[in-house]
Amino acid sequence: MLVGHPPMLLTLDEKEHKRTRKGKKARIAIRQKLQASKEKQTEQARLAQEKAEAEREKKTRRNREKKLKKKAKEQAKKAVDGATEAMPEKVEGPPEATATGSQPMDGIAT
Repeated sequence: MLVGHPPMLLTLDEKEHKRTRKGKKARIAIRQKLQASKEKQTEQARLAQEKAEAEREKKTRRNREKKLKKKAKEQAKKAVDGATEAMPEKVEGPPEATATGSQPMDGIAT
C-alpha cells in the first residue's frame, strides 16, 4: 500500500484491463501452425490430383492395349480366312481330273 493513499478496493463496475493482443511468440506459433496446415492441405490436394491423373493414364493405357489386342486378333482371323479363301479347294477325285502343263485335260489330246 502506498503511503498517503487510502486503500482502494475493486468494485464490480470496474473491469480489470485485459490484454487482447497475443504476445509475439504466441503470434509466431499461430502463424506457423496455419502455414503448416495450409502446406499439408496443398500437399494432399497435389497427391490426390496426381493419383487421379495416374488412374486416368492407367485406364487409357489399358483401353489402348485392349484395342490393339482386339485389332491384332481380328487381323489374325482375317489372315486365316483369307488364306483359306486364296487356296483352291482340294477336289477329291482321280489325279487325271486336274490340269497340268504336261498332261491333257479330261483325257482329250490336242
